[in-house]
Amino acid sequence: MQSHNDLLSAFRQNIIDAGLNPPNTIEADGNKHAFNSTGKRGKKQGTYLLNPITGRGWFKCHRYALYQTFSVSGAERATIADVERIKADKVKREQQQAYTWAECAEHARKLWSRCTPVSTNQLYLVLKGIDPVGLNLRQHPSNGALVVPMFDPEGRLVNLQSIRPDGEKRFLKDARKHSCYTLVGADSGQGRIFCEGYATGYTVWQATGKQAVVAFDAGNLKHVAAHMAHDGDIVAADNDNAVKGSDRFGKPLTSYGIGHKAALVTGLPVYLPSVPGKDFNDLATDKGIEAVRSIFEAAPVSQVPVFDAWELAPATLKGAKPAGWLKTLGKATTPEEAASIARAIMDRMSMATPAGISIAHLRQQIEANAPAGLIHPTTLDSIAGRVDYITAKYRRPAALQPVSLSPQGKARHRVELVPELPSLTPGDYHGVILVKAPMAAGKTQKIGQPMAAHAIAMGQAFLSICHRRSLVREMATRLALTHYGDIDAGTSKALATCLPSICRPDHAPLIDRVRMVFIDEIAQALDFLESRVCRTGDATNRDVYDRLRQIVAVAECAVVADAGLNDRVLSFLEQCRPGETFRIIEMLAPAKLGITANFAYGQDVAPSHVIGECLKELANDGRVWIACETKYRARALEELFTQHDPSLRVLAIYADNAGNKRQRDFMANPEAECLAYEVVIASPVISSGISIEHKDISKHFTLGAFIGNGNSVTPADAAQMLRRVRYLKRYVIGLTSNTTVGQQHPNAILKAAETAARIEGKAAPVTDFDALVADIRASRENAKADFAAGLLWQLNASGWHLARAQDVCNEHLAALRVASESAHQRYIDTLMLAPILSEWEANVLAANNPRGELQNLTLEAHRIRKALGLEGQPLTEDALEFWDDGRAVRRLDRFDAFRGIVPDAEDAKVPVTMRRYLTACARGYAWLFDGIGTEAAGWLTPDVAGLIVDRIMQHRHLLAHLGIVPRKFGKFKTNKNGTLMPMERPERPVSVVSEVLALMGIAIKGRQVRCHSNHGITLEDSSSTVTPETSKASMRQKGNPRVWVYSITPESYATMQHWTDSRANPSTHQLTMQEVAERAAFSRAVKRARINLMDQPRRVLRPYRGGAKWPVEVESVSMSKVPTETPTWIGTWPTNAEDGPWEANA
Repeated sequence: MQSHNDLLSAFRQNIIDAGLNPPNTIEADGNKHAFNSTGKRGKKQGTYLLNPITGRGWFKCHRYALYQTFSVSGAERATIADVERIKADKVKREQQQAYTWAECAEHARKLWSRCTPVSTNQLYLVLKGIDPVGLNLRQHPSNGALVVPMFDPEGRLVNLQSIRPDGEKRFLKDARKHSCYTLVGADSGQGRIFCEGYATGYTVWQATGKQAVVAFDAGNLKHVAAHMAHDGDIVAADNDNAVKGSDRFGKPLTSYGIGHKAALVTGLPVYLPSVPGKDFNDLATDKGIEAVRSIFEAAPVSQVPVFDAWELAPATLKGAKPAGWLKTLGKATTPEEAASIARAIMDRMSMATPAGISIAHLRQQIEANAPAGLIHPTTLDSIAGRVDYITAKYRRPAALQPVSLSPQGKARHRVELVPELPSLTPGDYHGVILVKAPMAAGKTQKIGQPMAAHAIAMGQAFLSICHRRSLVREMATRLALTHYGDIDAGTSKALATCLPSICRPDHAPLIDRVRMVFIDEIAQALDFLESRVCRTGDATNRDVYDRLRQIVAVAECAVVADAGLNDRVLSFLEQCRPGETFRIIEMLAPAKLGITANFAYGQDVAPSHVIGECLKELANDGRVWIACETKYRARALEELFTQHDPSLRVLAIYADNAGNKRQRDFMANPEAECLAYEVVIASPVISSGISIEHKDISKHFTLGAFIGNGNSVTPADAAQMLRRVRYLKRYVIGLTSNTTVGQQHPNAILKAAETAARIEGKAAPVTDFDALVADIRASRENAKADFAAGLLWQLNASGWHLARAQDVCNEHLAALRVASESAHQRYIDTLMLAPILSEWEANVLAANNPRGELQNLTLEAHRIRKALGLEGQPLTEDALEFWDDGRAVRRLDRFDAFRGIVPDAEDAKVPVTMRRYLTACARGYAWLFDGIGTEAAGWLTPDVAGLIVDRIMQHRHLLAHLGIVPRKFGKFKTNKNGTLMPMERPERPVSVVSEVLALMGIAIKGRQVRCHSNHGITLEDSSSTVTPETSKASMRQKGNPRVWVYSITPESYATMQHWTDSRANPSTHQLTMQEVAERAAFSRAVKRARINLMDQPRRVLRPYRGGAKWPVEVESVSMSKVPTETPTWIGTWPTNAEDGPWEANA
């Protein structure tokens, strides 16, 4: 680059490449310049700076929250001659501007002379309560707008502001505004009040009698004050801290509060309306002129002490409801107390942002509830800014990490940033190629299809892999490959298969010859490896992992594609092919996709809002695609829409219904089959892989929707589910909260697993597979814990325009509950009526693919009977209520472990992250409750609970990952230096113990007793820590306090013992064929499955006889024990892990 023009051209091109509209003329003078970055009429939403001497600059767009830097090398910077020319150009522009201002000033004076006297009935004056008598105002001669004169610092009329009746304000084109002002009222000699708008100026003049100096906007306030301010002058600032319903998602926090920030820059005393979003004219309209006068009679807000949020100690808030916290704030009496409470409220509510409430809106609520004038606005800015910084620095990057490649990862390979996916040629098919492109970019058609065609034409064996079996058929069709179910391993050369099936022995002859591999949705495929369901025949998920590594390692060309390529994918490929440089093709996401979505947040209002919007769309002859995260929600929505209008054609798609003809037809040809339905409800069974485009016909669906909370899917999964219909541009999203615990770390999982293995006497090293599993689990839990925010951030980063839904209500909540209860009751009734199968019959039915919903429910009923020891018996409502959708199994396991009963487990060769560790659980419970007689009445006292909690805190990570204590004790939080931060000891130990017991299905009940206060418990004394006194004298005696003591409820213990005994000693009763046939609703399903009756033996649990000493003596686990091939995404264990459970003492 040899000239100044080249520098400008490069800078302009950078702005264009970022998806913005560049300025007409770029001024490289080292100063900030505003420009119209969106290309739309209105305010300039962009700012840029370019220094020709250093060759550095930046530009940003406030509208899209985009910021990008720019730099060129030393040889490409401007020369001295260029700099001189720039200075000369600047002088010339200033001269031209002065000439233009002079011409505009003459035009303003002529127009002002033609304006007519203002009418007292002028609409704007009436609305603002302004009496124009005696004011220097006129009316436009043609359009009737109010005209306000504008004077430069020398007092010359140079511009005019016109205010239309609807409040729209305009200045004369190209006329001067900088440092211009107008006056309201006469100078009383008591000082003047600087303000922004004319209506505000009139109000403060009326309230105080002081002359008002109107600067016309916040940006001009400091310039006017610099020329005109004297001692005794003050500023009446606008309170711009209110959030409007039209504010876009992601609007920068710094764009709020412009009024008070500009006022404080002047250095004059500042007065501010106490209501966010109001100026003093609004305040007078709402509360009267006395409310304005009272503010100016008090001390200015600028005199209130300013506190730095980073150094301010937060107050302790009582209760769990924000309304109570805000009420506490309203009772504050000092600035420091109010600021401390405000900081605490902001911290406690921060995790609800941005889905439940924006940071700006939260700041608005705090300001509105604080005592007037008690918190400096800069303090509130600091409190909100602190949370905004943490969000931008940590939360948002963490939410985008699962769908992003880090700069460090990219730096190790060759990266190509492209606006569109390129067409690969035969010469490209070598090595590893990663394709990262937005959803609907055509990765399969533009990359996978040509690759498959090339391999087939060259006679090379080709393999295409996706993670779900349900997606293989469409992939095979799109790539013109043989479906894995139709393969002839001896003759086929191209195969489409699901991930587990790569281990099938009958496929081995073909897969062993494969040299070209295409893996679609690679990130989801790797995530699937963590699941125990990722298996086939005798092959476990570890075997699938090893086979996949082998396939990738020996391939001449391996192409992987995903919109969510991340560092985990890159690390896995680097393990498969160490030392190799990969080609990364990254398609830039457009700044604007043209997709709009409004979202609602809340347990009740969010689903109700989505349903209401869908019903409106259907009433207007629209058609709706709804994504939800569970089969239960899919069934409930199907029931709701059917009940609302029986004539609606509704299809719900979920895994249990794969054999249903309508669903089977849909999965075979979704493009055509979806045309038969007004409503399609999709569960995660089609979270990816299926694409509905309708290229050659009119677009069928008109609205997309999603309801979920992240209990079952991650934000990345939900984003995939939303884009199955490629052409949809309108969406409605309902987000609810969940109870998933975040702040998990893979190292904590690995160390807990290795320690548990040593406790059980089956020590094994941590492998690369274990490291992958631990990373997947930690990443998934963290993503689900911040699901709502994560989904919105990911969609926003993809170019979606998001807006918070307004005026949401619970109108359809009752209908949803009725539909959910109806669908659930039908599900329960179906399980109760399901025919009773033997183990052999169940195996036959399980091998029958695809299965219909009734067949799947028959299998589910069999598994429930087997798990609860009810073989040969019909299921009852009590049994299904106890089953609790499978959660009972873990409770039963923990209850048995608590009693010292564990099953045989031949798992010494199983990876450490895939073991159940019931023996370690049994030893853990024995150690945790050692010396405590839990059978005694009133055994749980505050002192005993405190002892148990102290033990928990010693080994909290291990106990949490074993499932003995709640997952919140497994949180892994580090400071800025990467040092593990200790967890605060819970304030309510009894509640913690109650949660521990609830995990094993045991409940407690409390009562108050009188006691001596000097008793305590030791490990050798299993008696209660209190001695109840029953005599009337002792009841009257002072100094014997009443305390709560707790006991295990006999009912809960008896229930758990009943079901553990049931599964340990299962019934052997079997129904006769006649009894099975009497269940007519299922007889056809049973016959189709060709079921015969046969008994199967059952494994019986044996008691564990270990002692109470736990954990066993094990050496400290260090990261050196992790294999050298551990992926790079696994971080470094903190140096002071003293509160971790890894150095276990007997």
